[in-house]
Amino acid sequence: MSVPALKLKDLPQDKREQLADDVLVAYDQGEEIAERAEKLGISPNSLYRLLNVERLEEWRAAQAAKTEAALAEAVKMMRDAKDHLQLAKGEKLAARFSWKLERLSPKLYGPRQEPERTTAVQININLRGKDETESKVVAEVPAEETPKLAKAA
Repeated sequence: MSVPALKLKDLPQDKREQLADDVLVAYDQGEEIAERAEKLGISPNSLYRLLNVERLEEWRAAQAAKTEAALAEAVKMMRDAKDHLQLAKGEKLAARFSWKLERLSPKLYGPRQEPERTTAVQININLRGKDETESKVVAEVPAEETPKLAKAA
């Protein structure tokens, strides 16, 4: 005799919230979402959706806590490594869990980005001592008359 499938959309809001709380408690105690879903007779995707809708911040915190524990195990694996294979496995796991923590808790584990403090300053110095109008007048003088002007100056 199979368990009838539970439809989350048919549950009242208070029951959905209670179910989400129960799933979070079980997850914190080490039970996987797939195991809990099988016990309830629903798909794991439905439970993930429920947690993301009803308890997003708590779900994210629970995932981060579990990932921190896994990171600690990976670091321990690297410390206790007897050969290069165990060390490499520990390094790969630690990198993966660190990456996941950066996404789950960016305030705690994300890269630090200092705000840029650049201020652009533009200084124009007229080194010729002439203003723009004089250079325009000289540009309009035909080339054959330019030597006469040079002699006059």
